[in-house]
Amino acid sequence: MINIKFPLINKIIFIVVMFLCFGISNVNSQCVPASSDNCWSAESQVLCTLNELNGYTCTTPSAYNPTACLPCNGSGTPNNSQWWAFVAQGGSVTITINYSGCYIPGGGIASGLEFGIVRTCECSGQVLCNKTCSGSSGTMSSTVSLVACTLYYLWVDGCNGDVCNYTISVSGNTSSPTLSPLSPISQAMASPICKGCCSDFWVDPQPGTCTPAYQWTFNGVEFGPNTNRTNFCFADEGQYQICVFAYTGSTSDICMQTPPKCTTVVVMKKQEQRAKSKLLCSDLIPYRWHCENVYITGTYRCPFRLNGCCEYDSVIDITFIERIDGPEVFFIGCQGEQYVDPITKIPYSGCNNRKEIILPKSTRPFGCDSSYFLTSIYPTSTGKISLECKSGGLYLNASIHASTKLCGNTVDLGEGYEWYEKTNPQNILSTDNVLSVSKEGSYCVRHLLNYKLGDVTKTCRFEYCEEFDEDKYLKIGEIQGEEISHNGSIEFYKVDFLDSIMNKYIWRVEGGTILDSFPEKLDSINVKWNSTTDTIGKVCLRIENECISTNEICKLVVLKQVTDRNEFLSSKVQVIPNPNDGNFSVTFDQDVKISKIFLFDKEGKEVKLEYKLKDSYKYQIAIKSKILGICFMKFQTNEGVLYKKIIIKD
Repeated sequence: MINIKFPLINKIIFIVVMFLCFGISNVNSQCVPASSDNCWSAESQVLCTLNELNGYTCTTPSAYNPTACLPCNGSGTPNNSQWWAFVAQGGSVTITINYSGCYIPGGGIASGLEFGIVRTCECSGQVLCNKTCSGSSGTMSSTVSLVACTLYYLWVDGCNGDVCNYTISVSGNTSSPTLSPLSPISQAMASPICKGCCSDFWVDPQPGTCTPAYQWTFNGVEFGPNTNRTNFCFADEGQYQICVFAYTGSTSDICMQTPPKCTTVVVMKKQEQRAKSKLLCSDLIPYRWHCENVYITGTYRCPFRLNGCCEYDSVIDITFIERIDGPEVFFIGCQGEQYVDPITKIPYSGCNNRKEIILPKSTRPFGCDSSYFLTSIYPTSTGKISLECKSGGLYLNASIHASTKLCGNTVDLGEGYEWYEKTNPQNILSTDNVLSVSKEGSYCVRHLLNYKLGDVTKTCRFEYCEEFDEDKYLKIGEIQGEEISHNGSIEFYKVDFLDSIMNKYIWRVEGGTILDSFPEKLDSINVKWNSTTDTIGKVCLRIENECISTNEICKLVVLKQVTDRNEFLSSKVQVIPNPNDGNFSVTFDQDVKISKIFLFDKEGKEVKLEYKLKDSYKYQIAIKSKILGICFMKFQTNEGVLYKKIIIKD
């Protein structure tokens, strides 16, 4: 055994000398051996026997240091704590503390001391807690059974931060513990140990009840736990030395230790094993073999573990049977057609550019997959028939083009047209993209798309039809607008005439004035009625171009004189056009003066706008924000406030 501390008799002599030299009061203040502020720092000054505290005299500090293991048993609060670490001799020990002269530095009724013993600095493993707290002087005593060679931690604390003089007395089994030499190191797995495995290592426990701490090292590096048994896992091959010694005290202040015991461990990898070779079809690429994906023929190696730890390599030879690429297949599918593989019966729609079609297990003798490459397109046509007027004649124009998706394929394309009457599809009227028409009927055009793809040529046909009735294009619908109005009002009139070949609108108004510029280009106009007495106005329209001219249609409008003042004022201010797209004009009579203009949406929220006076009787309005639907304009005039409804469209 090796003892690295001073013998007990030397410590006792040192304490007596200090007592004689400095007096009781000095000893009380210096507390020799000195206490620690917390449990962890106490490990740097371990008392190797509890006898070192027998007759120990000290004073609790006045400084706040709440480190004691309180509360214990549900009560108690740390205040001014002191700590000592000591090695137990084992057996029953009685610790008695006599204290006196207690006072609280901040004032108050003193209540004495409290003390305790724990096995860990985390305050777990509580062994003793005495918190009588019965007065400013008295005696506290507790008996406890301690395990020999074990490190314990003693703390003392003022009950309410009390500063007290106290003396510690120890009685019972106070003989010094001894350590016996260690047995040889035993191991669960015999050397050599297989790479990747773990093994237990241990030495026999100390005789009797002595339970010291143990320090294990692996090639000189310390590791835990601090018991007589440990476990170590060997990740690499090699030769390693494992040692251990037992000690009392702490790692930073050892009281007593045994000579170390060591053993040498050899770690080796298990010999490789060869697996049965594999001959595989190439359609299995990538082939998953344990630790990796295999893409080419070769020899492969993977690590394995026996019994969950012992590492060895498994080696295998893998050979792939090469697959021979099949032929190319070309397919053109017209409307309603679809390519179907003749073997698997799987359909393939849409365009394909050398899409590999796998035929599973179709070769002999190994049953590997075979394949071929499919290139396909499905012709489509897009467009419409429209009526056009050229050089005084009517023509049907086939605005139709191929819209086939090719997905990168190279093709040859020829286009053609075949016009016919729907009732006689065999009689081809024209092969151009236009057809001159002079009588009503149902006309169709056949759009021909002739594709060449690879070694395949095919023509697909697409039918477009249009009803032509000359009277239909000569008829105008009803003129839409107000049928009852007031003299001086501005009204909006419109006709629905959707035929694109009609390009000139001949408007005529009786009893009013057209306000729009170039009305011959418009299918709607704004009219200001200017009759001064109750009368009938008239709005008429005729549409013409170089091919045809319609009959004139008219709409009668009953005009009444304005009798109500608001209506009279409203007739003097007009919004042109209405409906509009947010940019419009406001005209007003010369006797009206407008000071401010406002715009509100249908929920009554004001909408920002800009307005400029373009001439003496006209404002140009521009709405700044995007808004659609019905809105209301407010005009402040010299004749009062006026409201008008407007409609804003896209």
